[in-house]
Amino acid sequence: MSGQFIGSSDNAISNNRITVPAKFKKKFSPSAKETVIVTVGLTNDHIAIFPLDYWNNLCQKLRNGSQDQREALQSYFDYAEDQKIEAHGRIRLKNDILNMTGIKNKIIIKGEGSYFSLWEPEAFNAKREARRKRLLENNHEMDFLL
Repeated sequence: MSGQFIGSSDNAISNNRITVPAKFKKKFSPSAKETVIVTVGLTNDHIAIFPLDYWNNLCQKLRNGSQDQREALQSYFDYAEDQKIEAHGRIRLKNDILNMTGIKNKIIIKGEGSYFSLWEPEAFNAKREARRKRLLENNHEMDFLL
């Protein structure tokens, strides 16, 4: 199974392609076969990129899950496309998912554990700050995270 994708980095789109950060490229397992599934995230504000090995496990879990989980899988499939990772770690992105997510030229690549996501920088920063604010308002003691 591919390793955990953590952290984030600034990047850019060139000719509808992104370059996977070196620290993420090292996390792909041989069973991922240098293939990823590129799709729109469930909230339509980011692109989700799944290594093939994790995608196959995720599909199995969601197929056998609740009605909501099966519908989430169908939502992923609506835009999913398998992509071979090109030379120098590049991944091609389709215009329709770029348009749907509002991503133009600059992006944030964010590790999500078993997969990684692509965000328009302003949307990423707004979501991150809203989440932190909500956590701080609801949890005066942050020790529960340790």
